[in-house]
Amino acid sequence: MITRDLSANATLYSIRKQAKAFHKALKAGDAAARQRALSYFSEPATIGLQDAQLVIAREFGFSSWTRLKTHLERAQGGKPATEQLANRFLALATVSYFGDIAADPERYAQAKALLDEHPEIARESIHVAAALGDGDAIDRWLDTDPKLSGKRGGPYDWEPLLYAAYARVPGRSSLAAAERLIACGADANAFWMDDGQYRFTALTGVFGQGEAGKERQPEHPDCVAFAELLLKAGATANDSQALYNRMFEPDNTFIGLLLRYGLSAKDRNNWLVREDGQLIENSERVFDYQLAWALEKKMTDRVRLLVEHGADVNRVVKGRTPYQWAELGGDPTLAGYLVAHGATVAELTDVDRLARAIGEGNATAAKALAAGDAALVSRTQAAHPAILHEAAGEAQPAQVALMLSLGHGARPVSSRTADRLGRIQRQGRYGALPRDTAARPVCGRCLRQGRAGARDRQ
Repeated sequence: MITRDLSANATLYSIRKQAKAFHKALKAGDAAARQRALSYFSEPATIGLQDAQLVIAREFGFSSWTRLKTHLERAQGGKPATEQLANRFLALATVSYFGDIAADPERYAQAKALLDEHPEIARESIHVAAALGDGDAIDRWLDTDPKLSGKRGGPYDWEPLLYAAYARVPGRSSLAAAERLIACGADANAFWMDDGQYRFTALTGVFGQGEAGKERQPEHPDCVAFAELLLKAGATANDSQALYNRMFEPDNTFIGLLLRYGLSAKDRNNWLVREDGQLIENSERVFDYQLAWALEKKMTDRVRLLVEHGADVNRVVKGRTPYQWAELGGDPTLAGYLVAHGATVAELTDVDRLARAIGEGNATAAKALAAGDAALVSRTQAAHPAILHEAAGEAQPAQVALMLSLGHGARPVSSRTADRLGRIQRQGRYGALPRDTAARPVCGRCLRQGRAGARDRQ
């Protein structure tokens, strides 16, 4: 991916030195060098000098070392090559799920501005045509070489269909280009891997959204039509990453669409998990994971939808049965619904009972529970590490006040938490804040790996 601008005084000699230094750092096990190489190679420590040169070329916006070398040899006085501009356009025009590229919607406007300033970008490659949704241009490229429908290229070394799926150019839809590509044999299951662990498909890109939110990671402007195009062309309905990205919002359009095209209760999450230092297949079923999340976040309609399609109402996920999740959420109606569909009644632990009392703002029940067990608050804090920051982030001052009065001192995981807590403190209503409530921005990869409460593992 493009991370650097090529300086006007860059020479082939200086860039070769950079490549050699980069290769040496990889061999020495340098963490920063390894992270740079991971965008293109799953085992960075084993790559040779030519591969290191390729990474350097890609970082400057060229598809190969040869292209970068040719540009430098022509000595164009610092003027960027059209390929370099085109790759920068593609990097700006696509929704980001990369840890080192901010999911900032302003990037899409920057892509359009770059295209307006350099209209020659539009003619540079089939990948640009795909992102722009230029069906006629796609036809011209494929008339020249039909194999281009599956040719990797651009800043991320993606197939054209992936650039179409992840493109968010203002005022444009890439659907027409996707239709041409699919008609000419493009793989509806095209994908790229994040950190060698998470599979991001074309369908994932079309659905959009994720940990950064629907504004920063918007869905495709023709989301449903594009998704149906892919699914009819053979895209796998069990797209675990797409399901994960869309689970944060209560809208069930996405899951309903996948259910119509074959998603079932037997499917397993297709992101890999680490065990003994190795990445292995996931044994967790999609519905179990989604049901636990929907229950935890009180998304009643989604709970019912999953149960109606075969979700196991008695399977323990993240330490609780679905019935216990409903009880923890303080929803007796939903708990009754689960029992009516075969769920077994199970009591909550004292830890979860205290968490429920806090969530309901029931100070009497919470203090009675805490009074009977001196260690209960700390155990609840350990079992529910996000409870304070969620209450603060959702502007629930009564719950925050109750936790602080009980001695809860969880460290929040977002700057919004600190802002909310600071406001409560300034208003002077609930006493001093715990000393460990300094803002700590949340890392997207940490969320995905479950360290901040999103993608928890069994």
